[in-house]
Amino acid sequence: MVQLNFDANQVAPSTGFDPVPEGWYNVAITESEIKPTKTGDGAYLQLKVSIIDGPQAGKPVFIRLNLKNSNQQAVDIAHGELSAICHATGVFQVSDSSQLHNLPFQIKVIVKKDPQHGESNEVKSYRDASGNEPGRPAQGGQPSSFTPAPTATAAPQQAAAAPAFGTTVPTPAPTPAPAPTAAPGGAVASHPNTGWTQPAPQAGQPPQQVEPAPWGNAPK
Repeated sequence: MVQLNFDANQVAPSTGFDPVPEGWYNVAITESEIKPTKTGDGAYLQLKVSIIDGPQAGKPVFIRLNLKNSNQQAVDIAHGELSAICHATGVFQVSDSSQLHNLPFQIKVIVKKDPQHGESNEVKSYRDASGNEPGRPAQGGQPSSFTPAPTATAAPQQAAAAPAFGTTVPTPAPTPAPAPTAAPGGAVASHPNTGWTQPAPQAGQPPQQVEPAPWGNAPK
């Protein structure tokens, strides 16, 4: 006989651990411990994870990882699952299981039917809190907002700037008019600019020195 001094009015009665429906759940590890295997030649890490939202909030799901076992395949599977949990929680170097506590991540739960023990939950997959699978790049990310800068083009050549007010602009020198040419055969000579004509000199006489009339006033 054992003396307990226990008051059931102070503790809510347990309703058992009925399995939750299959699907993805947001969870966090709340407890962890090492337990021996039934054969006594190995040990497994038992993680109690609690659903943190939705209709099943507060219900537990258990994960058991055979970290010490005579079956090397079972050990390899356990190490792979533990690595997935580390990636999902962001804790990659683990010296104590408590480092994984209270960190949100996601698990995919199935319902396993056992003829002897009835229905129970089993965890099949892991994702981080954002829904990304461990070891894979994030899916469904937003496209980059970076837009390459447009290629620089040469600025069009600008017209020469007008001179500043008050600045003297040199006047270009006038182009000298070509000299009058004598018409062939002793005909009159024609001035190329004014149209004024002058009779060609007679043989043995010096040319007459006649100034050309102003523009547009050729002698009549």
